[in-house]
Amino acid sequence: RFSLVLAMMNARRSWEDCHKALPEKRKLIVCEPVVPENNDDSVRTRALLVEDLFLMVMYSAKVRHRTESEYRKHGEAAGFSNFRSPDVDHCFTRVELLDFTEHRRERPWMPGTVV
Repeated sequence: RFSLVLAMMNARRSWEDCHKALPEKRKLIVCEPVVPENNDDSVRTRALLVEDLFLMVMYSAKVRHRTESEYRKHGEAAGFSNFRSPDVDHCFTRVELLDFTEHRRERPWMPGTVV
C-alpha cells in the first residue's frame, strides 16, 4: 500500500500531517531535487544549482531546493524516526522518511479510529 501526496507547499507542515495520517511502520517517499552539501564541478551538481537558481528567480527567493541535512532536519521535526536518500537520476533523489516507532496514532480524517 502507498499514499500519494501532491503539491506540498510547506514541507514541514505537510510532513507532520503525513506522519499523523500514516499507519505504523510506513514511509513517506518524496521525489525532490537534493542540492549537495558541498558543491563540486559535476554535471549533476551544476544542473541542480541552475535549477535552484531558476526557482529563486521565478519565485522571489521564497522557494529553493534543500540539502540532504535540511530534509533530514524537517523529517525529524515532523516526527519521522529514520531517513534515507538514494539518488534516482541526475536531478532527483528519492527522499524516504520512515517511522518505525511503536506508538498508536489517531487518523485525523477518521476521528476515533486508532491505527
